[in-house]
Amino acid sequence: MKIVTDQKLIKGKKRIAMIVWGLSLATLAVGLFYGFQSGASQLSTIIMLVTLLIGATLYFFNRNFMDTWMREPGFDVIVGRVLKGLGDRYSLYNYIAGSTHLLAGPNGLWLILPYDIKGTISYNEAKDRWDYASNKNFVSQLFSNEVFANPKTEAAKALNAWAGFASKHVEIEDLPEPQPILVFANSNLKLGTQDTPFPAVSGEKVKDLIRKRPQLASEQVDKISQLQSVLEEYAAKK
Repeated sequence: MKIVTDQKLIKGKKRIAMIVWGLSLATLAVGLFYGFQSGASQLSTIIMLVTLLIGATLYFFNRNFMDTWMREPGFDVIVGRVLKGLGDRYSLYNYIAGSTHLLAGPNGLWLILPYDIKGTISYNEAKDRWDYASNKNFVSQLFSNEVFANPKTEAAKALNAWAGFASKHVEIEDLPEPQPILVFANSNLKLGTQDTPFPAVSGEKVKDLIRKRPQLASEQVDKISQLQSVLEEYAAKK
């Protein structure tokens, strides 16, 4: 399997995450400094409250961004590992084609949505809702960067991102529609995902799922090959 990754984008996102993280800690430190002042004036109290609020807001809203870009190994590495061995006719594009992880092969296009979390995941078909129960206590979960983003929302975003990219950079008609697939890479996660709106599997089973999908007709396989060439040329120019 060929892997093409936009390393420049990853480095840039890491830099942004580090800057925001540093700003949040610095702002919290300023708030704590004013908070521990003895005989603090009304102005000091206002500064403390404002800086603590800003620092906490920056930290909590930056958690998902940090989890995506500051983790080691990164999601591009994790996805590459779970798909390793698919074969030479498959190509994985990390942060290239609008969506985060696009897999192209003789049996279609896949939008890989990776998760690296612990706990229990289940899908409630009647309520069309994904439920996540972490095995961490409240305090650990509050300060953890481990975030379970709504799969339905993430799949819609990935499809829209791909559609936007394809409309600008891909001039191949009648390409197969990409299939979102949730991949849970952490072996300490329990999955109860029957009757889900799109496939949801552990990292160990994702290759079997992809291989079981029937190969496309020869005309569509040719279109996938054309797409692979287009994406590789696009990546080379970045």
